[in-house]
Amino acid sequence: MNPREKRLMEAKTALARDMQAWCERFDLSQVEALALCAHITGAAIAMQDQRIMTPEKAMEIVSRNIEAGNAAAVSVVASADGRRN
Repeated sequence: MNPREKRLMEAKTALARDMQAWCERFDLSQVEALALCAHITGAAIAMQDQRIMTPEKAMEIVSRNIEAGNAAAVSVVASADGRRN
C-alpha cells in the first residue's frame, strides 16, 4: 500500500468510527444512518467541478465504493464468526 492509499484507508476508518459516534449521539436507527450517508454523498457529488466530474463518473465512483464498503463489512462480520459487535 502506497502512502496515499494508506492515508485514505486511515481516513475511511476514522470516518466510520466518527459515524458510529454520531449514530449513538443522535440515537439514529440503521435506516436513518443510511439516509444520512446518502444525503452527505449527494452533497459531495454536488460540490464536484462539473467541468471534470460527470454524473456518470460520480455514480461510478459511488457504486464502486459502496461495493468496497460492503465487502469490508462482510469481511469484518465473517472474521468475527458471524457475531456483530
